Amino acid sequence: MRKNSTLLITFALVSILLAGCVGGGTGAINPNPPADPDAIFDGSPTHLSLIFERDIPGVASLGLNSASNEVTNEIAYVKTTRFERGQQVYSVTREIELEEGVRTFSVDNQLPAAMGYRTTALVLRGNEFIEIGFSPQIDAPAKTITSTTIPMVKPEYTLTFPEKLYSGGSVRQIKANAPGDLMFAYVWIGLNPWDRNGTSGLWAANPGGTNPTGWIVGAVHGFLPEVTEPTKLYYQVGVGPRGDLVPDERNWPDAYTPNVENGEELPYVWIYPHPGWEDENPDWQPE
Repeated sequence: MRKNSTLLITFALVSILLAGCVGGGTGAINPNPPADPDAIFDGSPTHLSLIFERDIPGVASLGLNSASNEVTNEIAYVKTTRFERGQQVYSVTREIELEEGVRTFSVDNQLPAAMGYRTTALVLRGNEFIEIGFSPQIDAPAKTITSTTIPMVKPEYTLTFPEKLYSGGSVRQIKANAPGDLMFAYVWIGLNPWDRNGTSGLWAANPGGTNPTGWIVGAVHGFLPEVTEPTKLYYQVGVGPRGDLVPDERNWPDAYTPNVENGEELPYVWIYPHPGWEDENPDWQPE
């Protein structure tokens, strides 16, 4: 097992066409115009076309649902909002089933002519987090067909471990961070490997209590066990989207590294009894 002080792992998942409420996204008429002193924002109905560029174009959108082994389509949730004086005055969320093999998708909106719309798009496959995109400022003037392009990005994170772990050390030595304000990251760690993703899998293989063998870094504080010989510590990272895009009836989505329900093996690092133990035991070699 390599022991790096910093591990950087980036998820890259499939790219496809998101079929919006009015179809595919190749028909943008005008680019989002620059500020125009003559633009009118009077609340009258106007048109806004949102064009989303997938991160990996031209790959099929269908995947296996790891829980049921059934083929699962990708679904997007596209939310457009506007605020005035800190109060939300407009909010529309679209749920859209994705199609295969096309690198862009679009969603057309009829909305009041106004400044300062925000749009966030989230792509899921089952409860797996695939991509996210965000535009913080879109102006939609009256009597204008406005279009804007929003890039989608994959879930990603940086994972940091100390060079060596020792008996009784704080689990806070292990850190995972997702970039920006759109995503957050957790690390599941345990002495026993698990075969279901996330919290349920961790706790099934690593019971809690007064002498836990598993921890959720970023949610629960704790200390590594006291060991008398080098002991494997398995880990899995999950990245989830922030915000309120996911309907209440759905489980909160995550992107998992590794995805053990797809047959990927958990990585691990070693916990050593104490500093200098390796020098005292020169014949010991990690697996």
